[in-house]
Amino acid sequence: MLPHRGSSWPFAMKRILPICRSLFDRVAALLLLIMLAPSLALVAFLLRTNTDEPILVTDDLVADGTPLRTYRFRTTGRGISAFRSIGYFLRLYSVDELPGLWAVVRGWISLTQFFRLARVR
Repeated sequence: MLPHRGSSWPFAMKRILPICRSLFDRVAALLLLIMLAPSLALVAFLLRTNTDEPILVTDDLVADGTPLRTYRFRTTGRGISAFRSIGYFLRLYSVDELPGLWAVVRGWISLTQFFRLARVR
């Protein structure tokens, strides 16, 4: 049934939809992180065994005019060919961007912004 003229239905929906969208983004990102946890642990193990450098690096980006810190797997290293081949695979399939889902869980960005940031790099 459609609301009649003068109803506050559109106003209420304008307030509820952003909350629902944010909740969906956070829950979806958290579920993705949980499902991908074994794969992320394997990638972290492979990176740790091939280098002594930190596994994660931070990127300071600007999303919608606000500064944002995201995390990625380190995909560049010094001299080790195995590390370079792992880094190439991670960059090719954008696996290095998956730790950035944490920014979505925290509510700093939405899922659409996350995928847009991952493609721009």
